[in-house]
Amino acid sequence: MTDITVADWLAEAGDYLEHNGWWRNSMLGPNRRQACAMGAILFSQGLGECAVSSPAVTRVAFALQQALAPDKVTYPVKDANSMVVNNITYWNDSLAENKQEVLDAFRKAEKIERAGYDPDA
Repeated sequence: MTDITVADWLAEAGDYLEHNGWWRNSMLGPNRRQACAMGAILFSQGLGECAVSSPAVTRVAFALQQALAPDKVTYPVKDANSMVVNNITYWNDSLAENKQEVLDAFRKAEKIERAGYDPDA
């Protein structure tokens, strides 16, 4: 897979969305560059959809989930597992209001990963 840190991966996924656009209800949008949150996690590292259940991708998705408000998490989990991918997908497709909210979540998750705690809490 990759040797990138979770914090760096979150930063690159946020950058991917910022530059390529945000999408809902599928991994890629019509221009084949826009992506959902999970797509940004994958495509920012050159990974395909088949890597969605890999341990590294799940760790990054878990870190993103930790940055979400409790009312934005449908199935709270305390460790990285496949339910995390479902949470991120559901949040992106049904609960996130806009691209900025998704970008803010990636930036907050990166900040938490780097600090080891939520410095804004």
